[in-house]
Amino acid sequence: MERGGPFSQEEGDDDRHRIPRGYEVKLNVYDMMWINQYTARFGVGAFHTGVEVHGKEYAYGGHPYTFTGVFAMTPKRDSELMNQGVKFRESISMGFTSLTEEGVREVVSAMEKEYIGQYYDMLHNNCNHFSDDFCRRLNGSHIPRWVNRLAYISTWMPPILVQCVPNWLGLSGAAPETEVDPDA
Repeated sequence: MERGGPFSQEEGDDDRHRIPRGYEVKLNVYDMMWINQYTARFGVGAFHTGVEVHGKEYAYGGHPYTFTGVFAMTPKRDSELMNQGVKFRESISMGFTSLTEEGVREVVSAMEKEYIGQYYDMLHNNCNHFSDDFCRRLNGSHIPRWVNRLAYISTWMPPILVQCVPNWLGLSGAAPETEVDPDA
């Protein structure tokens, strides 16, 4: 047996007392809206996520260009996120990975080619989809379902309502349009 690896045993240890020593993987969850303080207890809300491993947090965001939307940031530093309304909520342990920093960089490099900024889609290809995929590649785990439940539920809506969801949630940057009928 190779000694000193992340899952090694010290001399004299037996399997009953073996504790896996890997590199912890954390899912950092951020509230994207103030209303989450009321809706999260029912298992739904608008959340941003990033995956923390080896002291860096990796996430995915959208933009209108053909290069990657994957980025690294200081873990739990909501001020580094573009949307100033985003607030750190909690970290969830996703287990451990045996990948070194170099191994993680290789995984991230491959994902950068797949998660292009212009392909970001709030319902089908968002930061939570990225985080779930990244955790799966690091150690086979999946993020909790409640984190992306709003996007999942929204896929059941007729297309016309789905187009309205970003405005209703205040995620489009524009105020919802309302028309006033002067004869009403």
